[in-house]
Amino acid sequence: MTSKKRRKKTLIDRIKRQIALDGPLGVSEYMALCLGDPEAGYYTNGKPFGRDGDFITAPEISQMFGEMIGVWCVLTWRNMGKPSKFNLVELGPGRGTLMADLLRAAKVDEGFCKAVHVKLVEISKPLRKQQAAALKDFDGNIRWLDDIQGVSAQPAIFIGNEFLDALPLRQYKKTGKHWLEQVVGVADKKLCFSNGQGCFDPQDLPENYDEEPDGSVFEVSPAREAIVQYISEHIGGFSGAALLIDYGHSERGFGDTFQAVSKHKYVNPLKSPGKADLTSHVDFSAFKKCFDERVNYRLTTQAEFLSSLGLVERAGALGHGKSSEERYDIEMAVERLAGRNAMGELFKVLVVASKEFRLIGG
Repeated sequence: MTSKKRRKKTLIDRIKRQIALDGPLGVSEYMALCLGDPEAGYYTNGKPFGRDGDFITAPEISQMFGEMIGVWCVLTWRNMGKPSKFNLVELGPGRGTLMADLLRAAKVDEGFCKAVHVKLVEISKPLRKQQAAALKDFDGNIRWLDDIQGVSAQPAIFIGNEFLDALPLRQYKKTGKHWLEQVVGVADKKLCFSNGQGCFDPQDLPENYDEEPDGSVFEVSPAREAIVQYISEHIGGFSGAALLIDYGHSERGFGDTFQAVSKHKYVNPLKSPGKADLTSHVDFSAFKKCFDERVNYRLTTQAEFLSSLGLVERAGALGHGKSSEERYDIEMAVERLAGRNAMGELFKVLVVASKEFRLIGG
């Protein structure tokens, strides 16, 4: 007598089972499961980047993006007094494209290349393999970390491009006089949003919150704030700088920005857990309370930041001697990276540095 094979439970099966046992999940918990589940998480097992993936990030648009970050790193290292040993930490390195372009550009300074110890904070084994392949020509010190807490106690430069947006957030919806936490439950055997029991203290809401209509949404992300605070304290204690780039807003406000992307299209975030990228806009104003008193910071746009480092000049040099079609592609890449109607204004750049150093960029 042959036994039937038991069907392996999918991530959505396990999420429904967890909800049945423990009750609805906060958006934060749901997002963490979808992106980081060891067996079926989007980032732990997927191949999200590039034209064949689900979205294209700035480093995939043009080598110029990573090169400008490389220029910033070298200038920052010099500004730090050229420490003989320092960590260059990238959070969520993707396929390793940014770091490869960064290190290639940094070869202009031999001292930088001798002093740098690259630390890549990455939980995905498939992505670690891609990063190793992209960085195979770099003969320096490279180490992978599971989380930022593994960064050693020495001067450091932190880089995070489209990292913060993928960290979990919580949502609160105005319902009558209360702001109730949004949760993920099950109805008619399908995942759905509903109101939970948790309430948000109105004293922590933006001004004029009482004028918002029913159904308005306010978002917070303790996970993002914790990362920024950790980076700030590390820089304050051991010296260094950080560059955090993401799409978002500089003023607090209301709105539902939780979204899912698959194959370059927006999809229902509850339909296929683990199969789509889940993100939300970053509220950069929320970080003001996270900065250590020993650091300075500046928020600028991606357009201003890249322009200040010589993006246009680099584009001209890259296009020199090329065909008209190649020069056009370079011009279009500049427009996508820094154009007002493209990434230039939507993407913000947070620069943080020890108080004894000047802020570079923007």
